[in-house]
Amino acid sequence: MLPGTVDDEFPNTLNDLRDKTLLTFENDAIQSVEIATATETIAAQRADTAWKLLTPAEFPADAIALNALLNDAKNAKAADFVDDAGTDLAAYGLNPAQLTLTLRAKEADAAHALLIGSAAPNNAGVYAKVGNQDGVVIIPNETAAQFRKTAFDLRDKKIVKFDAEQVKTIEVAYPDNTLVLKQDGDLWKADGQEVQAFKINNLLYDISALEFAQEPLAATPDVTPYGLTTPAATITLRNAKGEEAAVITVGRSPDNSANVYAKTSAADKIYPIAAAFLDELPKDAASLANA
Repeated sequence: MLPGTVDDEFPNTLNDLRDKTLLTFENDAIQSVEIATATETIAAQRADTAWKLLTPAEFPADAIALNALLNDAKNAKAADFVDDAGTDLAAYGLNPAQLTLTLRAKEADAAHALLIGSAAPNNAGVYAKVGNQDGVVIIPNETAAQFRKTAFDLRDKKIVKFDAEQVKTIEVAYPDNTLVLKQDGDLWKADGQEVQAFKINNLLYDISALEFAQEPLAATPDVTPYGLTTPAATITLRNAKGEEAAVITVGRSPDNSANVYAKTSAADKIYPIAAAFLDELPKDAASLANA
């Protein structure tokens, strides 16, 4: 008689022996992604290392989000096999599918498609089907959720672009003081006082990663509602020649302090941003100084 721990490792059914991988492809080969539902079709196209949203509107796409989506699709696995014939797809919410994910390497190539249907009983997961296969499977709820994206989810939401290596001066101007950080060789200093380089690197990363949290607003002559008439902070990045690499003005709504907005010198937009960005900006050299 086999020990219980060994016996537990043996498959209980033939389905336990089946390959549960749903889609097989190389991420770098995929040139287009489409997510189609009854209400919206989102299409993105790769251009070298960048991605672009084509529908429902043209915008730069978030390459990190698209690459994560490809990884999720590649790693998606069936939790159970329920109907190999798949003769009544409507019974599983697959005709039509509630969501169809389509990946293409080239326009002429056959697509890698995953159809997602209705919820299986007892919270067992969600019915799904690979496009060129008959069988219906169940995938985990969390796997199905990974593909329920909106265009906003996949849009590049960064509000400013610059080369951090070229930034030699950072100015953070507040209504009552201005913090000026300058690179001196391998060191960063404020008013001649050495500050921690890793904190400067973190600050530059936070600025470069700053994203709008909601759809950008068209700039208007009166920016008072956005707290930008007298900004809470203005960040200016300069290169070695003193030229501006980026300027970000940040304001807090006078009506609701939780609402924070940003405007850049590069775009005629007002961006709703997370209040934490403003709250976490360094206020003085002491907060950045070496211990």
